Amino acid sequence: MRGLDGLRAAAILLVVLWHCATLTRFPQAALGPLLPLVSAGWAGVDLFFALSGFLITRLILQEEETRGGPIDLKAFYARRALRILPAFYLVLGLNLLGTRWQVLAPAVGETSGGPLEWVSLLTYWSNYFFIHFEARNPAPALLLFWSLCVEEHFYLLWPFFLRVVRRPAARIGLGLGLCLLFLVARLASPLGAGAVQTLSHLRMDSILWGAIGALGFESLRSGVRWPRLVLMLLSGLIATLFATGFLSGSPGRFQQAVGLSFVALFCTALVVYVAARPASRLTSLLDVPPLRAIGRVSYGMYLLHMQAIVLATALVVRFDRTASIQVFSGVALLAIGMTYAAASLMYVTFESPFLRLKRHFRPGFGAPTGSATSPTPRGRS
Repeated sequence: MRGLDGLRAAAILLVVLWHCATLTRFPQAALGPLLPLVSAGWAGVDLFFALSGFLITRLILQEEETRGGPIDLKAFYARRALRILPAFYLVLGLNLLGTRWQVLAPAVGETSGGPLEWVSLLTYWSNYFFIHFEARNPAPALLLFWSLCVEEHFYLLWPFFLRVVRRPAARIGLGLGLCLLFLVARLASPLGAGAVQTLSHLRMDSILWGAIGALGFESLRSGVRWPRLVLMLLSGLIATLFATGFLSGSPGRFQQAVGLSFVALFCTALVVYVAARPASRLTSLLDVPPLRAIGRVSYGMYLLHMQAIVLATALVVRFDRTASIQVFSGVALLAIGMTYAAASLMYVTFESPFLRLKRHFRPGFGAPTGSATSPTPRGRS
C-alpha cells in the first residue's frame, strides 16, 4: 500500500526527535519553531501501533480468505518471531556489551542489570518489570522496549479473538467495546503516569484501534468524502490538544487517559486514509523514495536510535556546547543518519536471511502452481 512506509518513516523520525530532546535534556526554550514538532514526538509510537494493528489484521483477514477459515496460528507466530526476535536479541546483546563503553552509558547504562531484569527483557514483560520492580539498570535503551512488549502481548491475544468471533460486525462492535474498556481502565487505574503509558492492559487499545480500522477498511474506503472530513476534524482536534497543553509529555491523569484514545483515533484515521487514497496528495508526499527507505528499516532504527543519539550528542557538543536550535538540529540530523546507516546494515546483513524464511509459513506454501491455495497476501507482518 502506497504511503504506509512513509508513515513508518514519519513515526520513527518523530520518536528520534522526541528522544533527542528528552535524552539530552535539551531546554525547550531553545527549540524555537521545532518545539511543536518535538513536543508531539512521543506520539510516533502511537502511529507505529496503529500501523501495526492495521497491517497485521489486514494480513490475517487475507489469510482467512485464502484458507476459507481461521488462520494457522503456528505459522502466524513463526512469522512474528522471524520478524521481531532476531534483531531484538541482537540489539539486546549489543546493549549488554555497550555497558562497558562510557560514551554509551547515557543510553545503555553502566551495569548489566540483575537476572530477573534480563529475564523480563528476554521474555517480553520488561514493561511490567520496570514499573513494579527495582531495576539495576533502568537505561533508556532498555526502557523503550515497553512498546514491543505491548505489541507482542496484543498479538498473543488478537488472533484467538478473531478465531472465536467470526462475524465482521461482531468483531468491530466488540473491538469498539474493548477500546472503551481500556479508556475506563486508564481512568480508574491508581498507578502513575509511567504505568498508564506503558503497561499492556492499559495501552493495547492503541493497536486495537488500528486493527478495527482494518476490519472496517473495505467499507471505509468506499466513501468518497467523509474519510477526508474525519481526518481533517481529528487533525484539528489533535493540533488543538497539543497547542493547549492537554496532550503533553507529562499530562494529568484525565488528559492522559482520554488523550491516548484521541491520539489512537487520529493515527488510525491517518493510516486508513492513506491506505484508502493511493492517489491523494498526502499519499504521494509520503511515498517518496527517502521516506520509503527509512520506513523499510524503521524497526531497526527504533531499536538503535538511543545509542545513536548519545554518540551524535558527544560528537556535536565537542564543537559547540551552546543550547541552540542549531546544535539540536545538528544532533538530530546526525543521529538520524547514524541510526539509518546502522539499521540498514543490520537489515541487509542480519535481518533479511530470517525474513526470507517467512515464505515457508505463508498460506499455501508448497502448493502446486495455479492451485487455489497458492496466492500469498501482500504486505509485511
